[in-house]
Amino acid sequence: MYVLARCNNWGPSKTDKMNELLNSYLQVRVDSEPLFEAYAQIDEFGQKNPNPLRATTARHMGKNDLWIAATANLYGAALATADKDFDHLANHFFPLTYVSS
Repeated sequence: MYVLARCNNWGPSKTDKMNELLNSYLQVRVDSEPLFEAYAQIDEFGQKNPNPLRATTARHMGKNDLWIAATANLYGAALATADKDFDHLANHFFPLTYVSS
């Protein structure tokens, strides 16, 4: 979000609104052993079970996507996405919800 704001030259008013919105969301720690374990488990699963709908294998899944998936798994949250990058993980680690982009 911060990169988006910087790249689009958002002024103080719009940046303040963004910060207010971001602060209203649940914030979770990302420096815990259980999260690291979830990350490793999902990365291992993805390497062994590539996404058949993608040209690239799960081994090439973006690291940010892995952190998102691990966090959803650890906290028992559904993962909302606009793409198919998480298809091979759905129903193994979390429910998947699609949103239109």
